Amino acid sequence: MNIKPADQERILKERVEFHVEQAKAWLKQALEEGFGPFGKRPPRERLPDYESVTLPEDRPLVLDPEYLAKRRAGLAPLLLAEQLLSVYELAMVEHEMMMTQGVTEMEHPPPQKPPDFWVLALSLPDEAWEFFTSDFRTLLREQEKLQEQIIG
Repeated sequence: MNIKPADQERILKERVEFHVEQAKAWLKQALEEGFGPFGKRPPRERLPDYESVTLPEDRPLVLDPEYLAKRRAGLAPLLLAEQLLSVYELAMVEHEMMMTQGVTEMEHPPPQKPPDFWVLALSLPDEAWEFFTSDFRTLLREQEKLQEQIIG
């Protein structure tokens, strides 16, 4: 079956558009239903979860509402978690090689994996990053207001 180049391009565009729309619909549904690492848990439970998956060095970047735009413009650095994941992968390869040579895990413990939540969020459509970072910022503001009420 011969398909003309123009038809091939049109078919390819239609398939890509279909899958993009499917992915966006899935993400929207997932976010609305509270799917994700923290779901629709109460704020006092979600905030510590966000804190636990955020490296201190990445916190200002994650909380910056303009981070994605700055990152695309080359004005913001990669997250430290992104950089550490590649180091972790190399360390795991080394660890696995040591294990095949008969070294015990006591002698050569496996490396600790850095938190990868924000790296994953960056790999999803922008709406996911915006959803999670906005939720994190909102929870922090609410906590600050609560602390002001308690103190003042």
